[in-house]
This record gives sequence, C-alpha cells and structure tokens, in this order.
Amino acid sequence: MKDRKPISNKLFTAQGSNDLNAVASYKFRKLYKEKYLPIKKPYEKSLIDFWYEKPFFGKISSEGDAIFLSETNLKQLKVEGGRKTLFAADFVADAFSDLQYHFMEAAFQRKIKTEQSPYAKLQPQIGWSPVNIMYHNYLTAIYQSFLQSYVTSVGAERRIRNFGDFVKMFMLFLRDVGLDFPFTRTGFILSNRCPNNISGLIIDLAGKSCGADAKKVKDYIKDNNFRFFRDSAKNFGFMVDRNAPWRLVADLSSPKMKEYMKNYGEWSSSNEMVQRYYYRSHLLDIEMMKSYIIEFYNSFALELPYTSCPAKLLSYGDVGSQGAKERIIKKTIFRQQITKEQVNRFYGAPFWLKTYLHIRMHESGAAAHWSKDKFKTKTRKVLEYYKVFDFNTAVGYINDWAKAEMKINVAKFRAGEKSGGISPSDIQKAQDREVDLGPMVDDIVSGYTKGDQKPDESVVGFSNVYGPPVD
Repeated sequence: MKDRKPISNKLFTAQGSNDLNAVASYKFRKLYKEKYLPIKKPYEKSLIDFWYEKPFFGKISSEGDAIFLSETNLKQLKVEGGRKTLFAADFVADAFSDLQYHFMEAAFQRKIKTEQSPYAKLQPQIGWSPVNIMYHNYLTAIYQSFLQSYVTSVGAERRIRNFGDFVKMFMLFLRDVGLDFPFTRTGFILSNRCPNNISGLIIDLAGKSCGADAKKVKDYIKDNNFRFFRDSAKNFGFMVDRNAPWRLVADLSSPKMKEYMKNYGEWSSSNEMVQRYYYRSHLLDIEMMKSYIIEFYNSFALELPYTSCPAKLLSYGDVGSQGAKERIIKKTIFRQQITKEQVNRFYGAPFWLKTYLHIRMHESGAAAHWSKDKFKTKTRKVLEYYKVFDFNTAVGYINDWAKAEMKINVAKFRAGEKSGGISPSDIQKAQDREVDLGPMVDDIVSGYTKGDQKPDESVVGFSNVYGPPVD
C-alpha cells in the first residue's frame, strides 16, 4: 500500500483571496465563514455579512425601495489631528464618538493592549460616501463607453442628426449593456458598483481590501483586542462586518442605537427614521435621467457639431422635356444644442415613463423573459396609472415590478452555489434565459403610431421621424 502524502495544514487555514479559482475560492471562503467568524450564539447579533446575507444593507428600505441618505442628516466624525473630513448619519456619529471615548478610557486603564494593535485607537478612514458624486462619475464613464462602442462605429455617428436620433441610439446602447451597467440612479444603487457606505451607517477604520482572508485573520481577528472591540461595538449599538473586521455597522434594531436615534426625533420605529432620513431613489430617477441625457447630447453636439447624410437632388431639363434627372448629394446638418425647456415641450410625461420602463426592464433582468407583447401591456398599464392617478404613482408601479424581478433573481442566485460576494450584477446574470433583444426601442422612442399627427421639425433639432407628439 502506497504511503499517502500528508495533508497540508494550509487546507485548514484562511487562504481565501480574489486570485483563486472558483472551486478553491468557494472552499476557503466557506472555511473562513465557519471557523473564524461564525454567526452563531452568542455573537450572532454582533456580526453582519454583506457578502452572503445582507448585500443591500443601507441601500434599500424595508419595502425594498432603493434609498440614499439626505445630506442634511450628516454629522462630522472625530478624526485625530483633523487630517480628514468624514461624515456619518448624525446618531451614528454620536454613537461612534462615545465608542472612541470608551476605548480611550480602556487604553488609559490598560484594559486593552496598545502596542501594534489596529484596535488601540479607533480612527475612521472611510465614512459616508456621496452617492451623487459617485453616480456622476459612473455615468460619465458610461457616456464615454457609448461614444467609443456605438457612436464611433461605422456609420453610427452620421445617423445622429438631432436629439431624437441621439435618444434612439442611446436607448439601443442601454438595451445591450443595461444588465451589467445600469443607467438609472436606482439601478446604480442596487449594483455592486455602489458601496453600502452611502447609507451613512458604516464607519471603516482601515479602508483596506477585504479579499485576503489570511491577513484579516492574522492582523485583526487574532489580535488581542478583537474580542474587546467586538463586544464594545455591540454595547454601543454597532455590528462588525464579518468580511472586513475593521468595519463598524450601525445596528438599527439595537436598543442602544435606538437611544442615539431618539436624540434626533421621537421615532416609533427605525422604519420611520428611514422614511425621514432617506430619499426613495426611484421617485427622482426620471428627472435625473432626463438631465443627464440632455447633458450628454449637448456635449456630443458641441464636440461634433456637423454631420452629413445623403439627399436626392432632382434636376429638370428644358421646357417640354419629360422626367427629371436624379442625383445623390451629401447634405450637411448642424446639430443644435437644446435646453430642458425645449425638451419638456416636445417630450412629455408619457414618453419618459415609457423610456424609464424600458430601462428598468433591462436593468432588473426582466428582458430575459419579457416578450414584446408583454412590454406593450406593461406600457399601457403604466400610462393608465398616470392618467387615472398621477406621475409618481406610475413611477411607483414600474418600481414595484422591478423589485419583484430582483427578488426572483436573488432567489435564483442563492439557489446555486457561488463563491465570493453576492452583488446585484451577479444576481442579474443569474437569469436562466437569453435576453430578448427584440425591436422594442422603436416603441419607446417613437411617440406616435400611424394616423397620429407628427410634430414639425423644430429649430432645436428634433427629428420628424423619432420625435414624439406634443402632449
């Protein structure tokens, strides 16, 4: 019988990293999860898992709506030496300040070891992240990608003569990339490109990557002060991020954190606080979307003010001659910039509701199983809500089915065994069918059908072909 090779001890230590293959990553992440920071009694209330359990923490309300913190509810964190200006939600900043003082006292009384410990002083490195700045930078990159992959492709640039043509081309682009690169702010918030820090509920003490499990275990979990850090955090209303043990997360269900919350309002529940402190993103999506599309078009028209298209030129002979000679010439077209007021005049609420429906359909993954007929049915339903109720009700209807699609996709994702962190992008990719790229864009961009009166071509460059009728 051959001697078996000894099993390496490394197989039973935290070796997970982002560089491993899928199988190895899954096994080592599972080992880390079960051996080093298991979420079980008595510590289940002191830890939170963003990767597997709560990927949308701080980014969705209890109703499942994407949310982001109002900047009026921020408070500056205490940073030694004032080297950085960091913020968190006001009650979170208060709780953290008291936790910092608690650690200062513990160090003075020698209850914790201060030599080479990352928990000797609680100095924040990352606090609240402004979603609007990140979203702006993200959309700027999306626009650059649109220019490079669509507009500069053969013949595409010449087909954009005006704002209407630009919208149609941009919608085709979003149809193809929306699953992985959402365009709306709601889609961005729910994606893995938007950190949970936008909530103002998270304070990062290291600002490090959490991909290397071995370093996390050696430098943090096995640190002599870690247990004191975890227990103290819980006593002041915080949880510790299981996959980044240097990250504090406000526990809104904690009685202690609720005490800090009460200093800023008599909330009947944490849900009431969320309703007052946070914006519901979907209610602001369309105005934001409209502003960026106008900005993108004007930038495009400024950079490329002229284009050309073929046109027929008829020339007639002398009197009495029959017919006309036809000649094809190039016609130069000037792309005029537009204002929001001009867009509002030609593109009314129904157009933007249909456009928003189309974009959310692809962002949520619904396009994988929506037929053209189903899309038209949903469009009619949205417009009915708009006519019978109001604009926000119609937007809410779109958001509700998008949330339902996301729940389905989360269930599909968790039904499989996948290593690494769960993300909205991964969720969307878990669809079990191919995306139907049917000719739905014309139904969006064209605001009329045969028999409707078409608007005149405007001096601001709206297309006779693609422009919707005036409401």
